[in-house]
Amino acid sequence: MPDTWRITSGCRLLWKSWGGEHVVFNTGSASTHILDDLSAHILRSIEHRPSSIEGLVENLAPDLIPQASRQEIINHLENLLPSLHALALIEPDSK
Repeated sequence: MPDTWRITSGCRLLWKSWGGEHVVFNTGSASTHILDDLSAHILRSIEHRPSSIEGLVENLAPDLIPQASRQEIINHLENLLPSLHALALIEPDSK
């Protein structure tokens, strides 16, 4: 798995949120995706600044612990990040 992730080059994300759901339109792929709160929070964090799993855990931990253990957050990220990559929302940051 890559060390750091960023928003896919050449695209911009357009957001609409209500309740616990978030819709994001990827201008690069012209695709629209529905995300839950946690996935949207993670994607917005990467949109703001390329991040590693460790950086994302540090960002998420205050909001999620004690509801989820640090390892549960890491496990979630290890599953989510490849999914976001498959949707062309994020890519490895080669910098």
